[in-house]
Amino acid sequence: MNTFNLKLDFPNLLWEIAGHNFPSLFGKRAIFFIFIAISFQVSAQRMAIKTNTLEWLAASPNLGVEFPLNDWMTAEISASANPWKITDKLFYRHGRVQAEAKYWLRNLLARHYIGITGFYSMFDVGINRRAYYGDAAAAGVTYGYNWILSRRWNLEVSGGVGVARYRLVRYQPGSTHGEPNESGWAPIPVKLSVSFIYIAK
Repeated sequence: MNTFNLKLDFPNLLWEIAGHNFPSLFGKRAIFFIFIAISFQVSAQRMAIKTNTLEWLAASPNLGVEFPLNDWMTAEISASANPWKITDKLFYRHGRVQAEAKYWLRNLLARHYIGITGFYSMFDVGINRRAYYGDAAAAGVTYGYNWILSRRWNLEVSGGVGVARYRLVRYQPGSTHGEPNESGWAPIPVKLSVSFIYIAK
């Protein structure tokens, strides 16, 4: 079986995409503990490349890869970013990296799965007179269903809920924000996707 090594440095990748000096909940080199200097073997026979259409509708380019761990489980790693402002008083800039482990109830990449996921996100969000700048780390459980459209293409609908630890600072759009000075926990949706999947074989 043909394999290749893939090394990913998500902290630096998101910093470059977003073009900001975002804060880090764990420190720049410790962003999202799963992703630090990650290295793994991916099977070229079964690797899937995917993108979430809901994030594209929110002007957030995104891409993910999924690969088998054994006969019943797969792992997915994805990233998305939105570095743009709609106006000076309306913007949703963010960067996100996410990992998910899935257990398939029948076959890999087909029909039902349940999973666990975690992500790290940096954000700078503004609406009218209020804006929020900070970061968050979250974990939760997921469920999804995968339809086989053809030999190479699948469609997946999935969602999940969990909890997040966040840090933020409130400021007025158009002004300079400070460093995060609030933190806490909150229940949140950890995943919501309608994804097209290309099976690379």
